[in-house]
Amino acid sequence: MKFNKVLDGLKTYEAGKPIELVVREYGIKSEDVIKLASNENPRGCSPKVIKALQDEANRVHLYPDDSMYELKDSLAKRFNVKSSNIIIGAGSDQVIDFAIKSKANENNSMLMAKTTFAMYEIYGRQTGTKILKTNSHTHNFAVSSDGEIRIGNNMIKIKENLEEIKRAYKEWKDKSKRANVIKISFE
Repeated sequence: MKFNKVLDGLKTYEAGKPIELVVREYGIKSEDVIKLASNENPRGCSPKVIKALQDEANRVHLYPDDSMYELKDSLAKRFNVKSSNIIIGAGSDQVIDFAIKSKANENNSMLMAKTTFAMYEIYGRQTGTKILKTNSHTHNFAVSSDGEIRIGNNMIKIKENLEEIKRAYKEWKDKSKRANVIKISFE
């Protein structure tokens, strides 16, 4: 079977170790393990979530509404936004995957700091996008009018999509044009 060429050099994503493996390797109790890098909640599940799961347990054999109409409608009303402007994903990771795959292709480049979430590069490579990494561990950068991107003392010359980069950077600098980010608490 032949796979897409862009996948040839793709490294396998290595997830964090499961608690069971940490217990075996270090001989400690599972309740003493707190995994900060795996997006796991060390406090456990909210009692409200447990109750909601119990209330819906008799429906788990049914295929869920993948449009998530009711959830989007409720969030839209609560935060006074259009439901069409809400993206639901299995964590921010999936939303980032959607965003990259909706725009990136073999004619694009993605710029990222040397140290960042591994999936950004993996998603970019899956689309054939050229990955540009800086030597800097920070995400602070500036774009000049001729397409030079400066990150600390590092400079990268960008030719493709220069106008789009300039427009995006200009919008990012204008705080009034940044997307509204709403912090949601489910206490």
